[in-house]
Amino acid sequence: MNPLLKKLQPYPFEKLRALFKGIEPRAGFTPISFGIGEPKHPTPALIRDAVIASLDGLEAVNPATQVLPVSGSREALFALAQKVVDSRGTDAAGPPIVLCPNPFYQIYEGAALLAGAEPYFVNSDPSRNFACDYSVVPDHIWARTQLLYVCSPGNPTGAVLTLDNWRELFALSDSTAS
Repeated sequence: MNPLLKKLQPYPFEKLRALFKGIEPRAGFTPISFGIGEPKHPTPALIRDAVIASLDGLEAVNPATQVLPVSGSREALFALAQKVVDSRGTDAAGPPIVLCPNPFYQIYEGAALLAGAEPYFVNSDPSRNFACDYSVVPDHIWARTQLLYVCSPGNPTGAVLTLDNWRELFALSDSTAS
């Protein structure tokens, strides 16, 4: 058994399920689930049409090296960390780092821990429309960073990173790579 499993926190939806145990909705009201994001509706025609219209652009994708078939986003986010993170460490002192936005999707933390990395959380900033300010991450953390999860639109705020936010992030990554 992987000893890193002891580092994992209980999954929030298990906690939520326990909180709801025995609670019945008031008569005459239909409950609205704000729980786990499982699709319950068909894909809107606008999205389906945009995907179909873009299929010709997939000719440049190599399915053997550039496609990861998964059952859902959690599996993909977890598998990505297991593939990308080198748990033998970095040139800098300390274990590898996985940068995560905060609030965060719990799979970021679990994937980092089970890959042998240390999660480092960057708080969303209300003054930046809830985008994270990655410029506050210390250089010694960037030096150990092997993976950065960016969530746009952000969950739970729904905030979308602006082009300037992306430019700042890529400029930081360029300056820390050297």
